Amino acid sequence: MSVLQRLNWGIGISVFCIGLDASSANALLQVLQQFYNIPTSWSIWSIIIYHVCMAALLLPLANMGEKFGFKRFFKFGIGVYCLGALACFYADTFGLFIVGRLLIGTAAACILGSQVALIKLSSPKDKMGTYLGISAFVIAIGFALGPTYAGLLVEVVNFKWMYILGIPLQMLSFLCIYKHLPQNQDLNRTLSILETIGVSLTLFLFLLGLFLLRDHSLTALGALLILTAAGVLWVLFKKTKAKAYPIFPFDLIQNAAIIQSLIPTLNLFCIQSVVYISLPLVLYQNYDYSLKTIGLCILPWPLVASVLAPLSGYLSDRFSATKLSLWGITQIGLGVCFLPLAISLDSIYILVIVMLQCGIGFGLFQAPNIKSVMSVVSNNRNGAASALLALFRILGQTFGGILVSTFTVLNFTEKWPYVFYIAGGLTLIGVSCLVFKLMTESRIKDSI
Repeated sequence: MSVLQRLNWGIGISVFCIGLDASSANALLQVLQQFYNIPTSWSIWSIIIYHVCMAALLLPLANMGEKFGFKRFFKFGIGVYCLGALACFYADTFGLFIVGRLLIGTAAACILGSQVALIKLSSPKDKMGTYLGISAFVIAIGFALGPTYAGLLVEVVNFKWMYILGIPLQMLSFLCIYKHLPQNQDLNRTLSILETIGVSLTLFLFLLGLFLLRDHSLTALGALLILTAAGVLWVLFKKTKAKAYPIFPFDLIQNAAIIQSLIPTLNLFCIQSVVYISLPLVLYQNYDYSLKTIGLCILPWPLVASVLAPLSGYLSDRFSATKLSLWGITQIGLGVCFLPLAISLDSIYILVIVMLQCGIGFGLFQAPNIKSVMSVVSNNRNGAASALLALFRILGQTFGGILVSTFTVLNFTEKWPYVFYIAGGLTLIGVSCLVFKLMTESRIKDSI
């Protein structure tokens, strides 16, 4: 195995642990409730704390990575992950368990904020898509295996072993990368403590507000937090818009080529979240499917997406990444719109075919879309772009959860088809962005 392959697989193993942990946590809410003897409303905070902490730290840590080197922060993330895993394993109270989740969320921000930047820095330009595809493959496998992995450990030993078993994988990742990570530094860049706090506070308030919107008894508080976050963001914009490298990357968001790829990312993960949450509810409540059958119906999406990710990355090195992304998101939109019909036919085979189509679209979209962003970003903004991609994924997943929770109040049992129709219709936003981007690329190509 070459040094480059070893480096990218090392990064992939660490990212795999993050994906496995994130998807496993969703399956453990009832287990946490019983183990710590806490209400259901408390157990959900193990997920909220993780996501809010990760989102709040992504951009500040990425900025520090651009200044001091992603190599240091990636290694730091591995160390913090191991500490968080140990805290979760030995936690005899729910409070200590939350501390562990807080540490793992911090580790996820370090690793995900550096991952794409390190791949770009270490890969030849003509192979960047291929290695981004391998990374997407590994993290997709982690997300796909998470619920099954958690369920197996709960039945065989104890849910806490899920955390301790992640430590050897992170150590293996460290052994693969510790000598070979590329070094980058920009020590001349100024680092503002107030700006760092302001960005973290903005993202913390915004994500927490979004999560509170899902609880309809806390909607007013959630809206207040979001408005406060918007106010802090406006102040940040006025104070930092003239800076060359603001921590909140206004410079990147104002770049049409970047935002036309970021919006479809948010769009796609919103749709995925809607399907992953709604489909089990519909099949369990309306059609009496067993949990095992529901799992088998959902599995084709992440499984096919993970298999196709390396191929789509390879293709993006040879063909238009924007065209591949456009084809992928179109496939998902059509598949999600067909889901109500597939469900109403009460045929597992038809449902699996539709989920396969969604998985194909997702696999075609991911790696090329990431490459579209990273290929137009200068090396001194790799960290900010990497963090933005991760942040927009989190925002998309959160918006999807809000959409589903809104329909649960509006008699979800009868109106569930509209959730899928709205989700499918949302792909028009992403499709429009990619079409405009493709037209711009075509005009630039014709003018040369």
